[in-house]
Parts: sequence; C-alpha cells; structure tokens
Amino acid sequence: MKTNFLKLIMPVAVVLLATGSALSTSAMNKKADTAPVQGYVHVLTEDDCDESIMCSNIEGDLCTTGSEQVFGKNPANKCTVRLFKNQ
Repeated sequence: MKTNFLKLIMPVAVVLLATGSALSTSAMNKKADTAPVQGYVHVLTEDDCDESIMCSNIEGDLCTTGSEQVFGKNPANKCTVRLFKNQ
C-alpha cells in the first residue's frame, strides 16, 4: 500500500517542482532585462560622449535629458544604441 502511494505521489511532486523552477527562472530573466542602463549624451561625435542619466532598454518613449537624446554604448564603445525612458 505504501509503495503504491509513493509511486503515485512522486511523479506529481516532480512535475510540480519542475514547474515551479521554470517559473522562477523566467521571472529572474525578466528582471535582468529591465535593469537600468547607463546613458550617454554626445559631446561632439559618436566616439565622444559624456555619462548622463539612467535609461531603459525596453522600448517606449526615447530617453532624453533636456533637449538631448540619451544613447547607450555599443560593443565598439560608441554611443549609438537608442535608449528609452524608465517605466
């Protein structure tokens, strides 16, 4: 009787544990995507930019400070990545 009970309960417990793990992993990835991104404003060229306000990489309204658009740096260290206002 006890072994029949375990044979029935163990697969259900494993499925519930796997589902919970998958959901928590998905939630952790979303938080990482919405982290603030350091923004930069152009001084003279794409290569010459100064640190500015924190923005977001989630699409929405463009990130600006005053009348200047704020950009993020690409892997080549140029300020060309469009950033958006924090939600």
